[in-house]
Amino acid sequence: MKSVSNISQRSAINLRTLILSGVALSCFGGLAFAQDETDQDEDKARLPTVVVTAERSEGNLQSVPIAVSAFSAETVEAAGFVNIDDIFTLTPGFTVSSYNPVSPQPYIRGVGTNASSVGDDASVGIFVDDVYSGRAGGFRSTMYDIERIEILRGPQGTLYGRNVAGGAINVATRNPEEDFGGYLNATLGEFNLVDVRGALNVPLGDKVAGRVAVTYRERDGFVDNVITGNEVRSEEGFNIRGKIAAELGENVDVLLSADFSSDEGVGPAARGSAGTDLPTDGDPLNVSLFQDGFSDREIKGVSAKTTIDTSFGEIVSISAFREQEYSFADDLIGSFGTTPTGLVVLGGLGLVNEAEEASEQLTQEVRLSSEIGNNVEYTIGGYIFVEDITRFETFDSSPITFPGLSRPVFDSANETESYAIFGEASIDVSEQLSVTVGGRQTWDEKTFSLIAANPDFFGFLAEPINVQTSEDFSNFSPRLVVNYQATEDVFLYGSWSLGYKAGGFNGLAATTASALVPFEEERAENFEAGVKSEFFDNRLRVNIAAFQLDYDDLQNFLIDTAGGVTVANADAESRGVEVEVFAVPVSGLTLSTTYSYLDTEVKTFDGNPANVGNTLPRSPKHSVGVSAEYRRDVQNLGEFMARADYSYQSRSFLDVENTAASAIPQYDLLNLKLGLELNNGVEVSVFGRNVTDEEYQVHAFDLGPFGFPIFGEPSTWGVTLGYSF
Repeated sequence: MKSVSNISQRSAINLRTLILSGVALSCFGGLAFAQDETDQDEDKARLPTVVVTAERSEGNLQSVPIAVSAFSAETVEAAGFVNIDDIFTLTPGFTVSSYNPVSPQPYIRGVGTNASSVGDDASVGIFVDDVYSGRAGGFRSTMYDIERIEILRGPQGTLYGRNVAGGAINVATRNPEEDFGGYLNATLGEFNLVDVRGALNVPLGDKVAGRVAVTYRERDGFVDNVITGNEVRSEEGFNIRGKIAAELGENVDVLLSADFSSDEGVGPAARGSAGTDLPTDGDPLNVSLFQDGFSDREIKGVSAKTTIDTSFGEIVSISAFREQEYSFADDLIGSFGTTPTGLVVLGGLGLVNEAEEASEQLTQEVRLSSEIGNNVEYTIGGYIFVEDITRFETFDSSPITFPGLSRPVFDSANETESYAIFGEASIDVSEQLSVTVGGRQTWDEKTFSLIAANPDFFGFLAEPINVQTSEDFSNFSPRLVVNYQATEDVFLYGSWSLGYKAGGFNGLAATTASALVPFEEERAENFEAGVKSEFFDNRLRVNIAAFQLDYDDLQNFLIDTAGGVTVANADAESRGVEVEVFAVPVSGLTLSTTYSYLDTEVKTFDGNPANVGNTLPRSPKHSVGVSAEYRRDVQNLGEFMARADYSYQSRSFLDVENTAASAIPQYDLLNLKLGLELNNGVEVSVFGRNVTDEEYQVHAFDLGPFGFPIFGEPSTWGVTLGYSF
């Protein structure tokens, strides 16, 4: 690929100038807002009301006392979001990275987890249609037929449940509707991209409707492996979801859902950061690997949501079962550890990580929402979570010429039983002032087993292991919020909350002693103050949140070539400010700007005091997102749309040690889209992603002094043709 670093740098300077102009226009452009709207729809001259379910019931985003970013179905489609990785570019304080597609690592405000063994959990909760996904690999499949996506920043333990110390991602897919309709979209793009999506909504009788949504996506790889001669980072996936909604009498609604996803790919294609990768010629989209690597995943699930209106309140029951299987193989260092002569290997080391995992989870939630008098609203409920996981994993560090002689194997399993009761009440003290108090009591029990064999000379496994143990964890997570509606358009809030993530066991322990000792649960204390405001007759919206997050026993997983994979608890602080600005300066033009300032620091670190003072992983100090979307009716034809999305992220690190090898340098991205939606339901659009062809890293890991980065996608272009009916 042709290097465009100089072009990218010049583009970045110009784009940052554009950002400052956009911010100024968003914040102060109200004085110049056009008043003549006779030739435009009045709806296009104002910001729409955003309805969210961040508090487990529908509410206006501008009066919800939570820092939450919300994306409607229209935004998801216009911005071309494919999976959850795309969302972070427009969400302050949110980052996602992964070294392969089945191991995503979401972080919010510097809080997340960088491991996926059986004994640990994610610190950011993922909920799809109110159902919690216990394994992070179970949510990063293709997003499709989306109604709304909400990113809740900060601890959400009272109503959202276990393992949401960093925050929660709430995805709502489209439910069946009364009318017959649907759509079919087909996208073609570079690297032989084919993406087909469709949905059909069908009335099935009196007060019964069904909906089916399907996607298929495939694309060739965009990275060349100079050893095998193959293209890697390819993908292929199929998804289907079916829903049936029924009204059983006047007071009972039932929503049944079933989904299935299957995807596979070749990659992820890490490359050495030092000069020994000579065959790649310095091109970040060339790698020198002995194995191409692969990922293969299958996810399925069913759920039933029952809503009952009674004389004493609304009862909601959500029952769900989910199952997933995945496997992967990653050649982590390729020829970096060898002495090559052309493509002939004389000897050296390799490192291949392989894993197979299967998990099942059963969840049951029941909650009651009601009122007391005219000034108290409350929600109480209970929650059950049961999960079984089995995982087989290896780190093959054999000499290339003697494979199998240094290949430790880890056969692990974990069963989790979690129970919780929760409640939250909002009390209107006056017409302007209200107070919310809540709490959640959680009990977790984990039963863990590990059989490991074939100790290796790299130290991933120091001795054979055969252990079975269990541990109980419990926590009470309270929440206190004070809201003040200063004016009709200005809403103020202050909150204090505690978050919790269960402790666990190291599924890749190097010794029997380390396998038997559980690591501590995580606890987060969050202080937050925010303002949500609208001006100029809903043409300008400004939301600001400031927070201080104190973290105890943050779980960190480190690869140490002298001692295998270790787990260490740390105390840390995270503080910052998040700003979201939306504006409609003229009818049809919507501008948005998001900015996050994040300052994190490790205060204590078990086992390695040298890490004290470092920043937390995936915590860029500055991140910016800017979007501009223009829509205009074309007489007797349809609606024209033009959109641009720009994002910037300052340097961050992918581990708590803050090594140069694990650093993600600053980068910025620009996506563009033009579209025309005709009155007869036909829609055509063209798009470009990373149009400046920025060379940027999406992940990196280090082994000693050496780093192995994974680069993001190059510039790609495509066209979409769709039909709605």
